[in-house]
Amino acid sequence: MPICKKENDGRSANSKGTTEWYSIDMGGRVLSLWRWTDKAKSTSRNWQARCHFDKKVIQKSTREEDIKKAREIAKIWYGGLISRHAQGIPVENDPKMFSQIATTYLER
Repeated sequence: MPICKKENDGRSANSKGTTEWYSIDMGGRVLSLWRWTDKAKSTSRNWQARCHFDKKVIQKSTREEDIKKAREIAKIWYGGLISRHAQGIPVENDPKMFSQIATTYLER
C-alpha cells in the first residue's frame, strides 16, 4: 500500500510545521496517521489514527511513537471499524448505547 508523507498539513497558516502526517490507502479510502512535531506546544509524541467513516471523522491514539508499530495498530483498528459496520454495530461510542443494552438485558 502506498504511503504518502507530508511534513505540514497545510490546513491553516498557523500550523507552521507543527504536525507530521502519513496517509495509507485502504482500498479506496484513506487512513491518516498524524502527530505533533517538536515545534508544537503539545508534549505528546504518539501517532493518532484518523479516518472518515459514515460521514464522520473518527480518531484514535495508537499510543505508539514508532511509525511502523503505529501503522499496524491503525490498520487493525480500521479493520475493526469495517467489521463492526458490516455487522450493524455502531462504529462510535454512543453514551446512550449502554442504557439501551442495559434495558434490553433487564427485559430479557
